Amino acid sequence: MRGDVRAEGLRRAAGIALHAVWALPAVLLLRLLRPLVLVRAGMIESSRIGHFVGDTSLFLARKSLRQKRPRIVDIFWMPSPPANEQWARMTRRRLFVKGWVRYLVALNRRLPGGAIHHLSSPTMSGSRLEYTALRLSTERFTFTPDEEHRARAWLRRRSWKEGEPFVCLQVRDSAYLARHPLHASSEPGRWAYHDYRDSDINTYAEAVEALIRRGYWVIRMGQLVNQPLSVQHPRVIDYPFMDDKDDLLDIWLSLNCRFFISSGSGIDILPWVYGVPVVFVNALPLIFAATQINHVWVPKHLRWKNSGKPLSLREHGIHGYGEAGDYAAAGIEIQDLSPAEITAAVLELEERVARSWKDSPEGVARQRRYWDVFSAMPGFAGFHDYVHPDARVGADWLRSMGDSFLD
Repeated sequence: MRGDVRAEGLRRAAGIALHAVWALPAVLLLRLLRPLVLVRAGMIESSRIGHFVGDTSLFLARKSLRQKRPRIVDIFWMPSPPANEQWARMTRRRLFVKGWVRYLVALNRRLPGGAIHHLSSPTMSGSRLEYTALRLSTERFTFTPDEEHRARAWLRRRSWKEGEPFVCLQVRDSAYLARHPLHASSEPGRWAYHDYRDSDINTYAEAVEALIRRGYWVIRMGQLVNQPLSVQHPRVIDYPFMDDKDDLLDIWLSLNCRFFISSGSGIDILPWVYGVPVVFVNALPLIFAATQINHVWVPKHLRWKNSGKPLSLREHGIHGYGEAGDYAAAGIEIQDLSPAEITAAVLELEERVARSWKDSPEGVARQRRYWDVFSAMPGFAGFHDYVHPDARVGADWLRSMGDSFLD
């Protein structure tokens, strides 16, 4: 394996050396032109849908916000294959994406003084401040009329009628990273540090049935998953097991649903960017709550192993880890939400979207107290420069945690 990595590195170096014949003069020319026009070049992180959608949407938003500054031109290259071919097509329609740009990026980074010409990944920065551009800009990638027609035709073939509401359900498990060609690894447990984010799809069955009774279609999302959804109903589509999956549908369904249910995974960046309400259930860590959008967030339960006592809100902030092993090392057990807790959160967002939800005075007071504590957490400002007026933690869950959770 080490030999394969070394061979790949040599191939890349040889490719750069070959293209340096034209790329080196091009880089030097771009630097000479800088007083007239600043050309910046970068790679679009396309192997993971979250970064792919987030980065490109931010680049497009920034471009629209600087229309009065035409002296800046951004160009990109994109590794192949991308996580989603449809999003790649939509990206190429609005951004300048060419394969040869990779050699400009490589040469520019090797020469001193090129930092101003380099574009880095916004979503990899770890700061939600980057998302301010999305809030300020209305520019978004769009579908062609033909793409709209094809997506709606796919639903109509399953007896859906125009105007009938549907909800997307994304429940993370280990299958995608373990089995997808872009990410599968021969190294055992390569992606095990993400295991704390996984959930059992069938703990969502009660919520699915509740939505069916309210007249919704429910479309379970995902490319690769470990097990099917147990609910069988004409208005339930277990999309990962369809023979006619299409990258177009991954995007179109996510952007056109009434609301999106997610346990926290890359594809929920789509409703985030496009303003579709999201209910996050079994989502960790709490400090990463999507405060910039209309959402309801209910995390998994965290308990101290020694005492069985739930972590307080402040302790959630201190122990907001991104790897399963860190929770174990801190002596923290992770417990999934019950089907009833999931259902309560889902129906809360459904009723808020339908404008039928009624907040009690006690519930309003608890939310206010929650946000007072949450916003005072160390690191809050770095992740949450803006709090959407409809950003909430689940009302039933917060009530069930009791007053001690907020102390």
